[in-house]
Amino acid sequence: MKGINSLLLILFLAALFSCGGKRVAERSDLVRADSLMWIRPDSSLAILRQVEPAELDEANRAYYALLMTQVQFRNNGFPKSDSLINIALDYYGDNHNRERLTRTLTYRGFVAESNDKASEAMEWYLRAEANADKNDYQNLGNIYIRMGVLHREHLSRYKEDLHCFLKSYEYYLKVGDKSRQLNCLMNIGGLYRGYKPDSAFYYLSKGGNLAKELGDTVVYVRSKEFISRNELWDSCYRAGVDVLMPVVRDFPAYVDNEVCLDLAYGYAMIGKADSARMYYDRISGAPSGYVERVMRVLTLSRVCAAEHDYKGAYENLVRENQMSDSLLARRPNKEIFNVVTRNYENTISGYLGLIKTSVPFQLMVLLLLVITLVWVTAILSLRLMKRNRIIRRLRRSASEAELEIVRADEKKRAVERNQEMEERIRVAESYMHKLQEVTSRNETLKSIVESHIESMRKLVKSSYGMPDNDFMREFNKVAFISSAADKGFWAKLRDYINLNYDSLIEDIRQDHPEISEQELTIIELSCCGFTAQEIAICMGYKDNDSVRPIKTRIKRKLELSESLDEFLLRKRVKKS
Repeated sequence: MKGINSLLLILFLAALFSCGGKRVAERSDLVRADSLMWIRPDSSLAILRQVEPAELDEANRAYYALLMTQVQFRNNGFPKSDSLINIALDYYGDNHNRERLTRTLTYRGFVAESNDKASEAMEWYLRAEANADKNDYQNLGNIYIRMGVLHREHLSRYKEDLHCFLKSYEYYLKVGDKSRQLNCLMNIGGLYRGYKPDSAFYYLSKGGNLAKELGDTVVYVRSKEFISRNELWDSCYRAGVDVLMPVVRDFPAYVDNEVCLDLAYGYAMIGKADSARMYYDRISGAPSGYVERVMRVLTLSRVCAAEHDYKGAYENLVRENQMSDSLLARRPNKEIFNVVTRNYENTISGYLGLIKTSVPFQLMVLLLLVITLVWVTAILSLRLMKRNRIIRRLRRSASEAELEIVRADEKKRAVERNQEMEERIRVAESYMHKLQEVTSRNETLKSIVESHIESMRKLVKSSYGMPDNDFMREFNKVAFISSAADKGFWAKLRDYINLNYDSLIEDIRQDHPEISEQELTIIELSCCGFTAQEIAICMGYKDNDSVRPIKTRIKRKLELSESLDEFLLRKRVKKS
């Protein structure tokens, strides 16, 4: 006990001696550059460029090295060299100033991160967090936001990066840094999208309002895009489209590939294929990352389905599943994981060291804390593995279900095509049967009528030496021969003329109802080649010249510019 008291006394005297020593005077231009760092980084850079480092003493040179490294990051520069920040680290590493040491460790991590040394950067951030004063909100906010980015981009650890961004947002609220608050809100909302849609909507909406207040159109559009994608993931496709329409209307210059991708997906899911295709075709350039590549293939699958291109939809869906499985199979960055694990191990070792010098009650509490930490870590790992298995199984089930739908649709269309083809064949066979019947009937009619006409011709030629009564009796025997199948010679004769003269008699009856049956009979006999004298004999006219006035009357009723015989001859030639 006496040894411990002596050690505490020595430490107290050393601290008192160091505080009472000579205090180094800081240059006013460096102090002014530091004060402008967060509000006017360009002015801060201009001041630092006027400083001559060779004229500075050790303390001010370390201060200058820290500020010059910091101002490069504040002006969107990414220095690869660590020579400047190492000057500050060598000086402040002896705890000359706790706040500046915290800042130095943080920006040493920035330099490592800009050189793609993620594991080294994580080590520096963890050291900065351990050194920081709990009321140093600005530096703590900077540290946690960078740790959140490393967790998200290299470890894919959802809970850790969300925790870091929430802590960073809390610290930036306390210092009133709205631009950094906006950065945190967008990251928090993006992380909540696949986990808590309501929380995602809250933080993204808050970020959008803050972006509008700060006049940051790019971030405002990005917040709307995140909210839209959140609605789409929640199957609220109409709401997802409606969120982005103000962006299309008010900020057309900011409609980028991400906005077009979400609009194409939303319109495809609500069945508007034309709008979906229009926005998908507006996407240009290569995908910015693996996730965007997967989303493009998935969206194209939905657009093809909306256009009823089921083959294209199926092929793109298979590609999306393969790419998603590859994305899930990605493993965390092992180096960063080892750094974080070592930090946890160091924390546990520290607890064990305290346990050796603490009372039994504290020993029990710390042991329970370690056991709880291990148990929670194991449970979370098991749940994550189970969640990944469920995601894969659901995607396989969805793919199989969509494939079955496509196959069923193709089978149904094949059955419909076969039925349609069978119906067409049946109709064609029916038409062929009817045509054969009509052809057979016409051939029979033609032979009968031509036989009768030939008999009539012979009878007419022999009528010149025969009394009228005897001729009419013989003529009627020829003209009115009937059978069970054909009744009435004149009816058969009319059918024969209609068949050979393209329905001439039927057309005349319809177009010229004033033509009498007697006149129609004369037309029919003229079609058969009977002369006017032969027609007069067949019709029973006593005067052979009675036929010519009737033909003239028929010509006038038909409004012919040629004779009736010429008209009938032309019809006959046209038919043949």
